Amino acid sequence: VNASRTITRQILVFVGPVEGGEEEREHHRAAVYRVIAYVHLLRHHLRSEDDFTEVEGLLSERELEALKVEHNRPVALLQMTGLQFRKDWERGWIDSFHLPVFEGSLTELTGVQGGCERIKNTPIPTPTATACSCIASLGFTALCSPSG
Repeated sequence: VNASRTITRQILVFVGPVEGGEEEREHHRAAVYRVIAYVHLLRHHLRSEDDFTEVEGLLSERELEALKVEHNRPVALLQMTGLQFRKDWERGWIDSFHLPVFEGSLTELTGVQGGCERIKNTPIPTPTATACSCIASLGFTALCSPSG
């Protein structure tokens, strides 16, 4: 959550002219929507779901088509975002001092995703799962039993 808020703030503060017009506002909107789409894609990726309905209004048709063939869509979207930051830098919309800051934010999002994937793929040993189930059952029984 904090990493996505940080990169959103960086986009709004450091990309484009301060007193931008409609083009700059649309550019900011598309970049922020890309961050929102990343969060949705990550959630679906971690749940092994193949759902695009939540990101259809957030990404362009070109971006959606490119993502449909990707195995790890959240990482692919971060790559697209990084390429967009490079284009913004080449255009003069991101200062050379700020470009590494954006890369750091993308790296942080990648790290968070990697941690989530490791947790998802870590098997829970059977004795631990059984113990957790027993403890939960005992706690539920204790809560539901009449106290007298």
